[in-house]
Amino acid sequence: VFHGLHSLLGDNVVDYPEYQYAYQLSDPAEEVHVKGNLWGQGYTLGFKLPRRPYLNRANISQRIRNREFDLVIFARMSPYEPCNFWYPFGEAGAAVPQFFEDVYGHFPRERVAPLYGDDS
Repeated sequence: VFHGLHSLLGDNVVDYPEYQYAYQLSDPAEEVHVKGNLWGQGYTLGFKLPRRPYLNRANISQRIRNREFDLVIFARMSPYEPCNFWYPFGEAGAAVPQFFEDVYGHFPRERVAPLYGDDS
């Protein structure tokens, strides 16, 4: 999904946190190290996109509240992706993705897309 969005919209897609293994690494040894910690070592999509160090990934929470984005996509929303779940919600511990409250209070639901899946 990310590769498709990136190929269609380019720098208008802001991935936060940076989707590290989607991007090319300049050091082959670093790539080997990162691949060793990935399920499937990145398969066929890993490390293909050019890096975008100039992309503004700062102050995401405030930028959401200011509605700087047209659409917010919560990717990799599954119980198997605990890295995206930051704090308790209801009876479930660590069940709400980072920035959910910012988005929920500032974006209409037709501008929010949760993607459920381990490889999204």
